[in-house]
Amino acid sequence: MNPVKKFWYELSVTADNATREILASGFMMDCLGSIEGKGQSQYYFDSLSRPKVEQYLQQNLKRFAFVHSWTTQIAEPWHLAWKDNFKPVRVGSEICVVPDWDETTRAEILIRIKPGMAFGTGHHETTFLMLEALLAYCKAGMTVLDVGSGSGILAIAARKLGAARVNCVDLDDACLENFHENLALNGIETGVELEIADILQHSDFTQDLILANVDARVIKTLLPALAGHKQTVILSGLLASDELSIRALCEALPLNPVKVVHRGEWIRMDLN
Repeated sequence: MNPVKKFWYELSVTADNATREILASGFMMDCLGSIEGKGQSQYYFDSLSRPKVEQYLQQNLKRFAFVHSWTTQIAEPWHLAWKDNFKPVRVGSEICVVPDWDETTRAEILIRIKPGMAFGTGHHETTFLMLEALLAYCKAGMTVLDVGSGSGILAIAARKLGAARVNCVDLDDACLENFHENLALNGIETGVELEIADILQHSDFTQDLILANVDARVIKTLLPALAGHKQTVILSGLLASDELSIRALCEALPLNPVKVVHRGEWIRMDLN
C-alpha cells in the first residue's frame, strides 16, 4: 500500500518589499513557514488556514498592489528548500545564526538552525530585532519567557547568553519537532521548556525578561496581564503603523515604553 502523501498549500505573493511585509503581518500566525525572494515570497499553509488567508487577501486587493496565486505542494523535507537561500545572519559582533549544514562560519555565539516549519531563522526583521534585544538585556542567571517560540532561536540565544531558565510558549504544535531539533543542534539539554498553549490563557509572568514576538492583536490582549510586574518586556511582530496604538495602551496600563527600534517596516518596543 502506498503511503498517504501530505500536502501544503503554497501562496506566492509578488509585490514590493513593504507591501509583502504588511500583508504577511495579517496571516503569519497561521503560516507554517515562508521563503523570501526578490520581489516574491512563498508562504505555506494547511487546508484549514487557506480559506481564511484567501479572504484576507481579497479584502486587501484594493488597498495594495500585489499579485498572488496558490499551488499545492507535496510535503517534502522543508530544510532542503533553504539550501540555496539560507545565508549566515550576524547580529552585532557576537551572534551569528547559521543553517545546520554550515561547518565553516565562526562566531562568539553560534546558533545552528535547521530550517523547518517553524517561523524563525534570524532573516526576518522581527527575529533580528529580538536577537539584538537579547544582546542588550539578557544577563547571566536571568529567567526568560519566550512567547511565540517557533524554531526556538530566541530561547537558544538566551541560554547561550547565560539565562538560567527559558520558558517557551507557542500555540502551534507544528513547531515541536523543529524546536527540539534546534536545541539538540546547539547542545542545549536543560534549562529550556516548551509548552504548547495559548499565551492568552497563561498565568506566570514572573520571569526577569519577557520576549513577545507575535502579532499586534495578541500583544494588545496580552499587555494587561504584564502590567504590575517588575521586569523587562520586549515586544516585536509589530509594524511601524502599530506604534502609536501600542504606546497608548502601554501608557494607560501603565507600562513604560523606554525604546522603539525600527528595521524596515517593523519595530521592536522595549518596556520596563
